[in-house]
Amino acid sequence: MVNWAVNWLCGRFELQRLLTTCRRPAPRKMATIGMWESAMRFQMHTNVVQVTLVAAFGTLTMDYYAGALGYPKTEGPNFVWEVHGEEVHVRVHIKIIVSLAVIFAELILIRLIVLALGDQDSSTILALGRDDYQERKKKARSLLHQTSDHESIATHRQGGVEP
Repeated sequence: MVNWAVNWLCGRFELQRLLTTCRRPAPRKMATIGMWESAMRFQMHTNVVQVTLVAAFGTLTMDYYAGALGYPKTEGPNFVWEVHGEEVHVRVHIKIIVSLAVIFAELILIRLIVLALGDQDSSTILALGRDDYQERKKKARSLLHQTSDHESIATHRQGGVEP
């Protein structure tokens, strides 16, 4: 019988511990995504560089655009083209210069978009403010009702009448 009581008490204590200490955090409304915002900004900038360099050096994109701009592929020495065995490609230093120019232009475009949009638009700021106000108002009401409930229970136990 004692063993059963000890097991029952251990189960109750374990249940109480699990209910209080192993809870997931309560969700909160936040104005930003915190440290993830800077991580995403870093990823965006590194992706600009990576995609541009892969397009320049890993594909024949520069060769295609140089031909489309009217630079004919010639067998002899040329400012734009160089020969690798039997293949003719755009020179490496031309690829580097064009890649840096494209990266610079893309980063300026990103900066202009961020400046034009701002961190948050006005409707989002207004909605967050309203939600925050509503939550504070709701919390104040619940605290007010909890106090009045406790007071009414106390007066009821004393045999008194609620005001």
